[in-house]
Amino acid sequence: MLTQMNNYGYIYKTTDLVTNKLYVGQKKGVFNPNYLGSGLIIKRVINKRGRSNFKLEVVVYAADKEKLNELEKFYIAEYRRIFGKDTLYNITDGGNFGYDSSGKNNPMYGSHRCGKDNPAFGIHHSPESIERTRIGLLEYYKVNSSYKRTKEINDKTGVANKKNWQNPEYREKQLKANLARWTPELRKKHSELSSGEKNGMFGKTYEDVYGIEEAKIMKKRCGDRFRHPKSETTKKKISEAKIKLWADPEFRARMKSIRNNKKRRKDEEV
Repeated sequence: MLTQMNNYGYIYKTTDLVTNKLYVGQKKGVFNPNYLGSGLIIKRVINKRGRSNFKLEVVVYAADKEKLNELEKFYIAEYRRIFGKDTLYNITDGGNFGYDSSGKNNPMYGSHRCGKDNPAFGIHHSPESIERTRIGLLEYYKVNSSYKRTKEINDKTGVANKKNWQNPEYREKQLKANLARWTPELRKKHSELSSGEKNGMFGKTYEDVYGIEEAKIMKKRCGDRFRHPKSETTKKKISEAKIKLWADPEFRARMKSIRNNKKRRKDEEV
């Protein structure tokens, strides 16, 4: 009989004690009482409700990787059959532990999902569905936006980014990547799809789209800089910073290079 000491891994079941929903997953190695699941939805719900509202149980142990994958598929399908698909937090059918889905291994490799090729083309959400999504996102960001980076981490990130962009090879690499990605055809198509009345924000305010409470959070996060005029003190600081920037020969050379590239792209479009 397999035990947690002589197994390859195990199938576990995490129960949401608030809604009685389940999450079934697999874990390599011995039983870990702190591991409740790695699925996208289950992690969000755990962050929202707290670990104390979830119960973890071992369903069965497996002797090897193939058996572990097989058992995960079986129990996900079995629980869905018994309790219904909506009672599980699982998105996939399981059994894909360690599967490489990059490049040509991805079943969607080489296919296009834009416009009429997208299965959701022409499908519109009802006002009720949009409202439920908005409320769900609002609740999610209330829970997950509490983390703030320390000044030390921000300073380290700033120094690292500045060091990267001071490297001519790095700047040239980023420029080539952007030029290759934003072809004239793609820029023209993007402009046509998002201009005027086709733009989702056309004639709307943040309050109209996100609701009053969420708009308040966005304004606070952005410092209201997109809504209110700047003070004279702020304008003066910005002016002094720009003067300092343009006094740097490297900065002027970089701006000149960007302008030349923009002009070149426009000439190519013509």
